[in-house]
Amino acid sequence: VAARCLELLQNTPTIDTLDLTGGAPELNEQFRFLVKMARQWAIENERKLTIIDRCNLTVLLEPNQEDLVNFLKENQVKVVASLPCYGEDNVDAQRG
Repeated sequence: VAARCLELLQNTPTIDTLDLTGGAPELNEQFRFLVKMARQWAIENERKLTIIDRCNLTVLLEPNQEDLVNFLKENQVKVVASLPCYGEDNVDAQRG
């Protein structure tokens, strides 16, 4: 899937934003590959590319995500964060 996204990005000059979402996209095994390759391609081809990670921030507490902040920074990823609800009753009501 990531390879196909990169192919579309490379072959469609009108695409200027890569917007990654879906719960915790950072946990997808292809997330870092996609971000890194998209950024590298944009630099090599002198293309302006905005990469957005729609993050719920709780992923920062997950195992093996200790370097996520640095990874996002190094790859110039904009983070759009939603703050999770902190009350158990609210969380249960939202998630069922």
